[in-house]
Amino acid sequence: MKVSRRRLYHGTRWKRVREAAKRRDGWRCTECGRLGRLEVHHVDRDPARFFELGNLATLCRGCHIRKHKRMRPNNLEWGEMVRKLREKAKR
Repeated sequence: MKVSRRRLYHGTRWKRVREAAKRRDGWRCTECGRLGRLEVHHVDRDPARFFELGNLATLCRGCHIRKHKRMRPNNLEWGEMVRKLREKAKR
């Protein structure tokens, strides 16, 4: 049975594990040490590890955005790949 992403992120279990990660990390970003608005990042995106405390890192908004940008393909590479797919679709 597939569980929706919304249901995972709004459930009680996620709220508890997210709170535990922030507490473990001293309510600071593990990348830059900032306090304030913190988010919890999944280090490994394997769905089987979604609720594992060891798979979570507390990050400020800026560091969280940077982490995800590094996880994406290079923008130039991505653009080139999209362009090639569009050309192929036109044929």
